[in-house]
Amino acid sequence: MDNLEIRWENSAQRKESLPNPCVVRVIEYLKAVAAKGQDISSFRVADQGCGNLRHFEILRRSFRHLFFIDTVLQTKRVHKIGAQETTLTDYIANLNGHTDRYKLLNNVEFKRTNLNLDAVFCTCVLDVVPAKVRREVIQSAASNLKQGGYYCLIVPRNDQTITSRCTRSNSYEDGHLFCRQGYCTFYANFSNGAQCLSRLTKLLGGRFAQVCDLSVYRHLCLVMRKRT
Repeated sequence: MDNLEIRWENSAQRKESLPNPCVVRVIEYLKAVAAKGQDISSFRVADQGCGNLRHFEILRRSFRHLFFIDTVLQTKRVHKIGAQETTLTDYIANLNGHTDRYKLLNNVEFKRTNLNLDAVFCTCVLDVVPAKVRREVIQSAASNLKQGGYYCLIVPRNDQTITSRCTRSNSYEDGHLFCRQGYCTFYANFSNGAQCLSRLTKLLGGRFAQVCDLSVYRHLCLVMRKRT
């Protein structure tokens, strides 16, 4: 098991996929509460674990300054994005043209920066990475959020098409592995609300306070605020 290569990047959905419904709820929450009636379009926002830019369109309609974060592999390998076959690096560069509205960073770069962000969306990430990587994801977000900034955690759960394939034989850490063609993907089902909060609270390490719980049966959706 220790020699397995887990490619959580392979769990990313296509850009054409519908956005996660909780992203809309969180944006509405930020509009109503975080900005206290002000225009939130000036917020500096990161899509942590941007994958194949599934949430690009919905985020760009609300925010002018966007940072897209993913692994070195995900940013450099060729994807089919819409009708194009291109890397995320080239795709974002072409979107910008002569502007500097969008920036792409790999996870190593993000870990070393201090972007003073207003909000970080972490959507469909924590369920597909092992516990050690979850810790790194959260620590990177914490270091890049400004004091009082919002960490928006959205974790799909209870997907029976996946849980039906989770057995004792493919269990790994607190989740399960699915292997094919020499690589594995990972899935952890955050099904129990209280248990999820306990696990996340430990990872958040007291740096965040929960300000809103928008969770439903199929999604854990928490808005956390970085303590001042």
